[in-house]
Amino acid sequence: MDALAEKVAPHVTLNPRPPEALFDRVMEMNDIDGFVQLLANFLRNYKSGGYTLEHCAQKADTAKLGKRAQLFLTIFRPVFEAYEESLKGRIDFEDMVLRAAQHVESGRYKSPFGHILIDEFQDISRSRARLVKALLGQKHDTRLFAVGDDWQSIYRFAGSDIHLMRNFGAEFGGNFDGQSGVHRTVDLGRTFRSVDKIAFAARKFILKNPTQLTKTVIPAGTTNAPAIKVIPTFKHDGDMKLENKLSAL
Repeated sequence: MDALAEKVAPHVTLNPRPPEALFDRVMEMNDIDGFVQLLANFLRNYKSGGYTLEHCAQKADTAKLGKRAQLFLTIFRPVFEAYEESLKGRIDFEDMVLRAAQHVESGRYKSPFGHILIDEFQDISRSRARLVKALLGQKHDTRLFAVGDDWQSIYRFAGSDIHLMRNFGAEFGGNFDGQSGVHRTVDLGRTFRSVDKIAFAARKFILKNPTQLTKTVIPAGTTNAPAIKVIPTFKHDGDMKLENKLSAL
């Protein structure tokens, strides 16, 4: 093999793909091991929350997760260290958010903002919440206006923490007349997308999860016709049945 390489070398310019490109290609092929995905998700949440391995071990012990959690952290430690080493002094997105929060907390950055507006609040992470709190803490009269829907919280894998929304008053509320956690909540229960047959079925399904906030849903309209249809599929014919149904519509 080495002899062959020497013969080819003068006539071929090698241009190997970088590891990042190879990994992205493997991701596109959906050929990533489930444990690798778990490590990646944990790494993102770990950095987003600003945790330490000692803190995670303590939480695991408090939750009585046993040896399983201890073994996972034993595996995660070298993965995290290798990831940090690969940055070579650079920062990733979570580092950027955490550094921004530290700059505000230390007073290195002076906030000029009296009003902070956040959309898709259900997707906020611990690191971003820390930045928001730091901005609120610099000026006593700064107001926070947030819009979100915990029923649409689907980005836990990317670091979002729905508890920040469920405990909004305790996390972001102000102080007034000797009270803390002062805030006001306005429910936006009307949907302009779904009729009653869909809206009420979705509400019933979502509230099977006891951690979801209970809400009153006002549908866009009513219908007597069935609005939901279940189509059984196998692994090999799911796309075909979907295409047939879309064509019929």
